[in-house]
Amino acid sequence: MPLEEILPSCEDLEYRIEKIELKKTIEKLLKELTPRQRMVISLRYYEDLTYKDIALTLDQPIGTVKTDLYRARNALKEYLSGEMEV
Repeated sequence: MPLEEILPSCEDLEYRIEKIELKKTIEKLLKELTPRQRMVISLRYYEDLTYKDIALTLDQPIGTVKTDLYRARNALKEYLSGEMEV
């Protein structure tokens, strides 16, 4: 079997490395959020819950959930832009 078939291509390897680095960056950024912000981000994007379902889960008004998500996403954007500058 040729070596090229055994080893991943450079593009595959680069993609895997970038994916690992992105995952580490996201985990680091999530730690910068408040526990409440982490919870709504997790429920929305990892558990794929609707705003209504998040509100029911957290026993909060939908408006509060939307505000928490908005603030969490903005915080992540700020942290991410800071990470990119480094």
